[in-house]
Amino acid sequence: MRPQPALLRAAHQVLLVLALVFATPALARATPATQPAAIVSMAAGGFHTCTLLSTGAVRCWGNGASGQLGFGSVIPRIPSANLAAISGVSTIAAGLFHTCATTMAGLVYCWGENSDGQLGLGDTIDRASPIPVPGITDAVAVAAGFLHTCALLSSGGVKCWGVDTEGELGTGSGLGANPSSPTPVDVLGLGDTATALASGSFHTCVLLSGGGVKCWGKNDRGQLGDGTTVSGGLPVSVAGMTGVRQIVTNINSSCVLTIEAGVRCWGSNYNGELGNGGPRTSSPTPVDVTGLSGNVASISTSAFFICALLTTGGVRCWGDDGSGQLGDGGAIESNTFSNVPVDVLGVTNATHIATGYYHACAALDTGEVRCWGDNAYYQLGTTGVTKSSTPL
Repeated sequence: MRPQPALLRAAHQVLLVLALVFATPALARATPATQPAAIVSMAAGGFHTCTLLSTGAVRCWGNGASGQLGFGSVIPRIPSANLAAISGVSTIAAGLFHTCATTMAGLVYCWGENSDGQLGLGDTIDRASPIPVPGITDAVAVAAGFLHTCALLSSGGVKCWGVDTEGELGTGSGLGANPSSPTPVDVLGLGDTATALASGSFHTCVLLSGGGVKCWGKNDRGQLGDGTTVSGGLPVSVAGMTGVRQIVTNINSSCVLTIEAGVRCWGSNYNGELGNGGPRTSSPTPVDVTGLSGNVASISTSAFFICALLTTGGVRCWGDDGSGQLGDGGAIESNTFSNVPVDVLGVTNATHIATGYYHACAALDTGEVRCWGDNAYYQLGTTGVTKSSTPL
């Protein structure tokens, strides 16, 4: 049985108990390792993984209990990469139990769980195949949170849909007053053109054309970065933030990649998410991640850990390591973490990375995909192993 979103809303910091029995004794290498076309980007949801190929096709594997793999069937778990029923894709994003994509034509397609209208289709019915979101024809990127989704438009505006109990939709309402919107609504108060976006569990951040960052939604751990812990339904500026190349968000924290190829994070540090070697206390303003200045190509985060793809092709991760998701080969024990970046073993030629709730994957320049961490739903692309602290 897949985890329930209602439980995650009520206690999203409590680790999910995965009661699955694995009967396959031998390790089986799955088809994600040999993709038929070059991988141009990756996305990992709560317990599934997707790759976007140079052909514009999307392949997904892992948990498909809500239809989030997109090939028309509802399957609890599957280790092999399956082609989603969509083509001409330009970007992909994976939420907790749903997936979305933009197309070259500017459309947004979503599929999977729709309990709070996160598919943007005007209802709360799950879909196992990609369905276009009505009213959006000029999207250039999409971001998927736990139960909400946002699209970046060619105009630099942003539209969001789904749950709004923490102000995730950026309309100035929310915070319990307007629990959800199953259709897209305009984010207000950006004050500048947005160029990139990222959705965490219950908050969203955008990179602005001037190099600054604005965030909105839940802020109990300072994940909005404005120096407070006050949640808000309108965008607020991240303190002292300029010169940003990329923004990523997770459950309780946010991080940016700077133009100097360093990484800065803010919000919760309970699992070492800030990567600065400091105590397990939150920071509502950005701090520098230790040991990454000048050599980071991109970053990815999902739950309580973050990974950085280095310009050398290596990968370093920090934060929660209870399922081996840091990939450093350490013993897999609950409540373990690293508050500084550690090297992922054996990965030296990565071109893309993606992080899920308790797992991570890297696409290599050979066309291979290697994954590590939790494998309860075969999100590592293998069977016969429950968790791995080294890439498979």
